[in-house]
Amino acid sequence: LPISPSIRGVFTGFVFTTATLPVTNYRYRKSMQLEVNWSNIYEAYFPTVIRDIVYGICRNYCTIWTLAAFPAWKAVDPQV
Repeated sequence: LPISPSIRGVFTGFVFTTATLPVTNYRYRKSMQLEVNWSNIYEAYFPTVIRDIVYGICRNYCTIWTLAAFPAWKAVDPQV
């Protein structure tokens, strides 16, 4: 079942941000000796998730274009 690069990018960006942003915000706030609570653990979630979704979509299309430009390469090759 092939999934379009846009849908893969949206899913990847959403999952990545949702999983890592709380950890990043927690570590940042602790290092700056700021208060940490549930209301600020997902601070800046929407701009970050949008950025990561756009990045995921661009990365998927760039991978497709790179593989088209270099047919001998495979998606798992390190140079891709």
